[in-house]
Amino acid sequence: MYPVSAKFLAALRSGYQRKIVVSAWRGATRLDVPLEVTGGAVTYTAGTGIRAKLDLELASARGLWDALAPAGVQLRPAWVMRLPDRSTEQVPLGRFDIDEQSLRYAPGGGISLTAPDGWVRVQRARFTRPTTTRGSALDEAVRLVREATAVGVASVDGPDAVTRAQVWEEDRDDAVAKLLASVGCEGFLDRDGRLVVREVPTTKGTPAWSVDHSLTGVLVEADRQRSRQRTYNSVTVRPSQLDGSVFSPLTVEDTDPTSPTYVGGPFGRVTRYYSSPLVTTTTQATSAATALLRRVKGLAAQVNLTAAMNPALDPGDVISVVYPPRDRTGLTSERHLVEEVTVPLTGDPVQTIRTRSTRPEGDTEGEV
Repeated sequence: MYPVSAKFLAALRSGYQRKIVVSAWRGATRLDVPLEVTGGAVTYTAGTGIRAKLDLELASARGLWDALAPAGVQLRPAWVMRLPDRSTEQVPLGRFDIDEQSLRYAPGGGISLTAPDGWVRVQRARFTRPTTTRGSALDEAVRLVREATAVGVASVDGPDAVTRAQVWEEDRDDAVAKLLASVGCEGFLDRDGRLVVREVPTTKGTPAWSVDHSLTGVLVEADRQRSRQRTYNSVTVRPSQLDGSVFSPLTVEDTDPTSPTYVGGPFGRVTRYYSSPLVTTTTQATSAATALLRRVKGLAAQVNLTAAMNPALDPGDVISVVYPPRDRTGLTSERHLVEEVTVPLTGDPVQTIRTRSTRPEGDTEGEV
């Protein structure tokens, strides 16, 4: 979750005033153009690559259409709250490269824009000649990203595994994703446009936010879903070379007897296979299998939430979802990972959150 104060989080539950501000930049120069927001939203989605997408509607103004031509202009929206003590706190919503632009010639018409975050530059910076990576998978992934877009690095955290030399023909984005997946990591640009590389999140740790049903709660509506489809409790990583020159096939399983997807339980053993030429050691295979298992054994439990706004929530955040009382015995709380979250840019006071849990029934915290 983007760092905010305790006063900010408390105000989300007790009432506040807020406004959306957007600035436009070309390189290091802020453009002097009027940007009156009339609609839109920012949607954040988990995984490596483009993390956030902006849909923005602006009131028409003289010269605005040409000033915002999609050729190097970056938009930076922010959510500004006025706290009860009359101070303000700002939450940036990201940095976005304008991708498409349309103008409505009608009464009340305006300009509509769509803009992905800066990772789109990695996608578009395809290799002009075959490129070789060797050595640390994390270091090489960071290098490929920074060659495409000279972003700062916020953090790099993951296993320091050495990968075999690999030649990439064209797709830089695919090369970065595969390098990171080979060591169980993901990479993206944060809201300040800086590179973050980290291990794939799990539900362990203290929840960053509680979406709860209580007197000061923020839960409006919840839709719980469960399914066996695409749920696995065993991941086997096989070498791409079968001549015995690297590692032997390695399997990581859900061995928690309390888990509904325990391999020794009634769920049975359901195996997914994974192979990559970048995985050449037992250590790398273990990291890749463990990271993949974290994701595929949790797809069976999802919750779609409508909740009071928290603009600081990000994909990968652990949240506690507290449901209304069942049989008047208390509130059932589950721990989930945020998969997708939307921040409306209008006066809508609620947002949608899609989550997953690492267990089919949710990672239950108990009765509270």
